[in-house]
Amino acid sequence: MKIETRDGSSKPNGWVLPIWNCRESDYRPDQVYVTAVNPHCSKGPHLHKVRTGFFSCIQGNVTIITRKDRTYEKHWLGLHNAHKPLKVEPGTACEIVNRENDPAVLLNMPSPSWAADEPDEWEVKDWNPCDV
Repeated sequence: MKIETRDGSSKPNGWVLPIWNCRESDYRPDQVYVTAVNPHCSKGPHLHKVRTGFFSCIQGNVTIITRKDRTYEKHWLGLHNAHKPLKVEPGTACEIVNRENDPAVLLNMPSPSWAADEPDEWEVKDWNPCDV
């Protein structure tokens, strides 16, 4: 949840957006990186069988479409809808979609971390989220 901050005279001076707090989650990210999605573009679908994804949108707004066991779901992330990050479990395919006119920027906090000698990227077949 986005929290307004104030200066010493109680005048609003900005905000903070907590991304992850060890006291609120049993999840422990092994890596943190920034990914951007250009306007009217998408990333994915992609699938990890071992890695958990943990996404938080820090600029713009995105739709993340997930598919587990042939069931699709839509998740909205962004400052217009600031809430807890989205956790994508291993075995769940996902696509990050930016339908807006400005770039979207996300933090991805996977576990385990990416490693060239331990690839965990799998082909996604029959991706058709139109019915979501």
